[in-house]
Amino acid sequence: MRVGQKIFVSYSALILLMGSLFLSGTYVVVNQLIRHMAEVKQEDRLIEICRDLDAMYSLTSGWQGIDTDDIAKNFGQDSSILIKDEHHDLVTSWGEMEAPLIEKFGIKRELVTEDRKVWTLYYANDVIYFVGLFQYAFRDSLILFLSLALVVFGILSIFLSYYLARHLTSPIRRIIPVIDALAKGNFHMKVPVKTSDEYGKIGNAINRMSDDLEQAEQVRKNMTADVAHELRTPLAIVSGKMEYLQQRNQSIAPEELLPLQDELIRLQRLVNDLRELSQAEAGQLKLHQERVNIHHLLARIVDKVTFEAEEREVTVHYSEPLQPIEVMLDKHRMTQVCLNILMNSIRYTPPGGEIRVEAKIENKHMLITVKDNGVGIEPEHIPFLFQRFYRTDQARDRDRGGTGLGLAIAAEYVRAHGGEITVESEKDKGTIFQIHIPIVREGSS
Repeated sequence: MRVGQKIFVSYSALILLMGSLFLSGTYVVVNQLIRHMAEVKQEDRLIEICRDLDAMYSLTSGWQGIDTDDIAKNFGQDSSILIKDEHHDLVTSWGEMEAPLIEKFGIKRELVTEDRKVWTLYYANDVIYFVGLFQYAFRDSLILFLSLALVVFGILSIFLSYYLARHLTSPIRRIIPVIDALAKGNFHMKVPVKTSDEYGKIGNAINRMSDDLEQAEQVRKNMTADVAHELRTPLAIVSGKMEYLQQRNQSIAPEELLPLQDELIRLQRLVNDLRELSQAEAGQLKLHQERVNIHHLLARIVDKVTFEAEEREVTVHYSEPLQPIEVMLDKHRMTQVCLNILMNSIRYTPPGGEIRVEAKIENKHMLITVKDNGVGIEPEHIPFLFQRFYRTDQARDRDRGGTGLGLAIAAEYVRAHGGEITVESEKDKGTIFQIHIPIVREGSS
């Protein structure tokens, strides 16, 4: 059964149930109210009748000895009385009204005689009879009127429930084709969002998911193409060189194997980088945290890149922190992060440029800043800078851009420490990388 049909059936059943309860409640309330009005007005009279009947019963030692004239004399000519025993069998009746009418319209009371026997007394007179007739007539007329009104109301409500079911499920009917399209790989269909309620939020969430899936699919295709491209070049070099050496049919000099070794090292580095990156993205990267002095760590890193920077005529300045900074982190992973960012800055800083490295404590975070005055990054590239294999247009040269995995690996390593990397850049003015790592006390988890 569809959701719309379930809503329609539920509304209809609820309407019928409420209508039935309303009619039943009205019937009981009207019936009891009119009956109570009659009983209240006759209450004193009934007490007196019960007392007199008890006295008559004692004098005659039973009901059969009571004279009808005595009943009429004591209780009035319009009085009718019916008495049943404890088994609800008819014992006797007096008055002009027939026994079934007395039982139907009369007021019921329990009568206990002197001999401790329990009897059921029904008493009726002209007033009670009139009230009873009014009770049945008014009650039945009211119930009939209400029944007709409820039938009309029920029909209108059922039509309304059908409309509401269609209206409430219309957003779902619009969402289903989009979900089917997403399942088939079509990410261009969007849910038309016309409201800000829960359906609107679901529609917006599906549209965002569609955009994310489309972007992820594009990244996957680009990654596949980039991996294939990165592997194709060294494999082509190795394959061509090996084929040339085989065709030459001569002994191979050691220096001729060096280019092959370089390409194999490049392949090995690419495979290792991809493995490390995949582990980090899957949350399976193991960190060996220890208390690290940030000044000593950065000083060694800057010393490692000094030779590369001097070759490119770039100066790296390192400012020692004003106070010692010790943070719990994986020293080797953080070294890789800083090296990747520094090497990236060195590659894109022209000769004569400068790179400044500093560290400090800010808002319970350890903040490492790498600032250069290089070529900068265009704003449209910044959101994708930490994606694997992503390169800006001017970084397509692999001699400068490496494999395109360095910044992606750095970002994942920092995330594994619970931190983040931010970047600010202005074209032709330089770039600022900042590493934010939360300070974790020793022994905390």
